[in-house]
This record gives sequence, structure tokens and C-alpha cells, in this order.
Amino acid sequence: MVEWVDVEPGFRDTVGELQRLFWRARQRKWLVLGLTLLVTALLVVRSARGQISYGANVKLLVTESVTEAVSREQRSGTRIYSSENLRDFVANAAFTDGKILSLLKTAGYRARDIDANPRVVLQSFREDVEIDVYRNHFLEEPMGAPRTANIAIGIRTLDPEMSLKIVRALGDLVVERDAAYRREAYEAARSAVGYELRLIRDRIAETDAKRASASARADLATNRYEKGELRYQAKALEKQINALDYELTRVRNRYEELRMMDNAGSMGLRFERIDWGAAEAVVNKKLAVARFGIMVLFLSFPFVAMGVGGFDRRVYDSSDVKRLGLVPLGIVRAPRPLPAPSPMVPRTPLAQSPST
Repeated sequence: MVEWVDVEPGFRDTVGELQRLFWRARQRKWLVLGLTLLVTALLVVRSARGQISYGANVKLLVTESVTEAVSREQRSGTRIYSSENLRDFVANAAFTDGKILSLLKTAGYRARDIDANPRVVLQSFREDVEIDVYRNHFLEEPMGAPRTANIAIGIRTLDPEMSLKIVRALGDLVVERDAAYRREAYEAARSAVGYELRLIRDRIAETDAKRASASARADLATNRYEKGELRYQAKALEKQINALDYELTRVRNRYEELRMMDNAGSMGLRFERIDWGAAEAVVNKKLAVARFGIMVLFLSFPFVAMGVGGFDRRVYDSSDVKRLGLVPLGIVRAPRPLPAPSPMVPRTPLAQSPST
């Protein structure tokens, strides 16, 4: 039993079809050559009118802080930073409008347009900036060591030095913004711990005063029931002081840790530079256009030839008809034109003989 797969055309049939197309194209050599040159010329003109852009990129390493790695063990769940979260933090928290506009003016990016309509230039620039997050280990389960992720920031302009200058400034913005976040978090944590420390000390002083008062009143009391009650109050207040002393020791240790370290970060992360990029070499535009033209000429020639062969109306081979499931009866050739009729010469009447 013959399956449909057995009758499907294979590689040999494809080669045969291409041979037929190129065989037909050889009958229209000048047409194929002319169309190829036309396509090449159009693409070369378009390439010559365009401008060459140069890209630059920097890479940052995002590392989970030590405090974050330790504190996650004490939480019920692990904090997950998706690639989209990290990208949004860089694009929105680090790249603020004021910082970006100041950066572009310093670099001389589209100086005329930025003075006329800075909002349009800013929006266009944000669309041109590429932020890629890769090797994001924050999506994985923690294995004890701090997790990491890589962020690449890229931009393309018409000047390679400008591209490198802008993209390095963008990387500096991320690092500086993260450092500012860490300083703010550090100061806020120290302030909170310091306030808690002062509050515990005040409570200890207040409780100790109450204990001293209860002890003094117990010593002066004459009623043994009142004396026992005051001594019981003094013991209870002393237990409260011991508990407050334990809490004071814990908060004081926390305060000393914060005083000696400065690694509390925004989102519990730290951004560091790992690759600060390099400027691309300037391209010779004439040479680049010439190379592009040669490449287009050789690549477009076979496609133009197949197109001409495919749309040729003339049938040169009876196999073309057989492949359609028809039986060829022969090739009908155009009839030869009939010769033009010769002009009619009017018949002259016979001369009448004179009557006799």
C-alpha cells in the first residue's frame, strides 16, 4: 500500500525544480541581469543614505548582601527578584528624568532637539536604551551563598565615543543610586536601633526607680502584710529589669554591628561594575557600502533568476505539463504570419474592333 509520504516530493524533486527555473532563466539572461542590477542599486542607495550607528555596553553584577542572605533564613519565604523587577529598578529608580537630561546635555546628545523638546528626546532615548538581565540566580532556590545576577546596559549613537561616554554614565547612575539607597537604609536602620536603645534605657531607669521606691517603702513598713506585698513588687520589678537588660544587650549589639558595617542595601542588593565597555572602531562608509553592494549582488542573483524563471509564460519542456497531471499532445507553435496580399490591378476592357 502506497502511503502519502511516498509520493511527496523530496530533495531530488526540489533540485529538479530549481534546474527548470534556472534553465528558463538562461533564456532571459539580459532580463535577469538587469533586474539583479536594479535590486542591487536600490539597496545600495538606501544603505548609502543611511547612517552608521555605533553601540557600546557596560555590565554590572548584582549581589545579594550578607544581611539579606542571613535574614532570609529567618523569614518564612525567600524573596525573589525576577528579571523584570531588576530591569524596572534600573530603568525607573536609577534612570530618573532629571539625571538622564543632565547626562544627555553633558554628552551633547541631540543638542538641538533637546533644547526644543526635551520630553520627546527623553522618551526616544529611553526606548533606545537596552537593559538585559541574564544569569539571574535570584530565580533559583538559595544554596547558602549570596545570589547574583548580571545586568547589561547598552546604547547606540552615531559617534562611538559618545555611545561609550553615555553608557558608562548610565552605569555610574545605577551604582551611585544603589550606594545612595544603601546609605539611606543604613542611616534609617541606625536611627531606628538608636531610638529603640534609648527607649529601653529609659524603661530600665523608670523600672529601677519603681523598684528602689518599693524596696524603700518595704523597709519602712510596719505592717508585715504591706511589707511582704512591697517586697513582692520589688522582686517583680527586678525581673523586669533583668529582661530589659537582656533586650538592651541585644539592641546594643545590633547597634554596634550597624556602626561597623555599611552594607545594608536597597532591595538587599549591591550593584558593582564588572565590564566598563570599549568604543567601537570607526567604519569607512564607502568601503562598507561597496562590500554591501557586492554581497547583495551575489545573493540576489539566484533569487532574481528563480523569479524570472518561475514567471516565464513560455513552456519549454513537456515535463512541465506532465507534472500538472495532463497528457502533453505536443507544443503549439505560433503560426507564421500570412503574406500581405498584392494590390489588385484593375482589368482593362478589351478594345472593341470597329464594326465593319
